[in-house]
Amino acid sequence: MPALREYRHVADAFFVVVLVYFVPLARLVGNVERAGERLFFQIFGRNSLVEMVAANSMSGIIWWILLPMVVVIIEGDSLKDIFIKFGKRRGWLVGGVVLLAFVIAGFIVAFISEIEIGVYLALLPLAITFALINSIKEEVLYRGLLFGRTLRFGFLFALVCQFLWFGLVHMLYSGGQGWGYIALIMGGAAGVILAWMTKRFDSLACPILVHMGLDFVLFMAVMVPQFHYRGF
Repeated sequence: MPALREYRHVADAFFVVVLVYFVPLARLVGNVERAGERLFFQIFGRNSLVEMVAANSMSGIIWWILLPMVVVIIEGDSLKDIFIKFGKRRGWLVGGVVLLAFVIAGFIVAFISEIEIGVYLALLPLAITFALINSIKEEVLYRGLLFGRTLRFGFLFALVCQFLWFGLVHMLYSGGQGWGYIALIMGGAAGVILAWMTKRFDSLACPILVHMGLDFVLFMAVMVPQFHYRGF
């Protein structure tokens, strides 16, 4: 199939990035990630919550960004081909409204929680940083590269791939204890919705804003209570 032959560029890019990781630049990549984690500790202090956020934000960040860029270079495309463009103005509006709604929901969780509101306010810069970095790097990879390339095989096929990839990734990081299948379904559904937004508004802007809101609520409603009751 012509589409499959075209898809070899993704394999070529994957091979290049693997070389970057496991040949001479592997140590440099690791040093960059560790330097990023140390920067987190200098800015936010160091406790179990900050360590988790720093590891999540910096682990593989060069991989997540480098792979899409290498694909673009090898294929001779522009960044627009992986939806890195302004897109439709309505997408920014929809994304901004959803982000605002999630931020309000996050603060409602904080106010009704048994945890002192001062704890949430003190962690607000960390929450924003976590949501910003995580949303950008995941959207560039999943909706930019993976969704953008699987669209060649049809919109429905690309959505199924999004459900499987995004769902399985969140299933793996769910920590088990009965949460695995819930994470699979919720993560997969989120992947499909974010992919639809990417196609509908022709840009990563809307899904990044929505993803930021989702991660902000996750931080306020799940991560802070989990680490607070364990004493951070």
